[in-house]
Amino acid sequence: MQVKINVELTALEEVQKNQQVVLDEMTKQRNERQTIIDTLSSQIGTDEARLADLQRDRKDLEILLERLVDVLADIPADLGKRLGPADLKGKMPIPVQGRVKHAYGQARTAGMRWQGWLIGAGNGSEVNAIAYGRVAYSDWLRGYGLLIIIDHGDGFMSLYANNESLLREVGDWVEPGARISTVGSSPRNGTGLYFEIRKNGKALDPAVWLKR
Repeated sequence: MQVKINVELTALEEVQKNQQVVLDEMTKQRNERQTIIDTLSSQIGTDEARLADLQRDRKDLEILLERLVDVLADIPADLGKRLGPADLKGKMPIPVQGRVKHAYGQARTAGMRWQGWLIGAGNGSEVNAIAYGRVAYSDWLRGYGLLIIIDHGDGFMSLYANNESLLREVGDWVEPGARISTVGSSPRNGTGLYFEIRKNGKALDPAVWLKR
């Protein structure tokens, strides 16, 4: 009789052991799923915050550009013997030597796309004006860091952001290839120059305008 009881107890212990293994595995899977859910939730929150920041920064830039158009309405349409961007299409030099890490039109986050180039270059690298023009803005702007904007006339502007230092002041006239700033870094974009070309406020693809 005792033998039978011992056999049944052993069998019961085995069942309980198997059940505990199954329970432990289910608990492990549940914890793993919760970790994934928490990570995704955190990521969604981060993406939403990043999208909000990017939208705000872009709006700030648009407002700045609108103001600059009014302020610099006296830019001469005729640059004399100097050629403007319209005449130099596909021939203007890249503002800093480096690999294009993010190109115009590439996906950025949550449906937003890059409106210019993020050019990888080391801190302190020389940044040069792509064409003749006058400095319209030379200061810090949220989301763009130290930013310099050159008005080239005829509605064309070039923007150089994420700088370590600005070497020109508002009102300065610059020749093509003139040194205007040095490359810096930011938590958002890392090290490199963020560059845009605008025509009447609209972002253009630098690949069409620059010679590489």
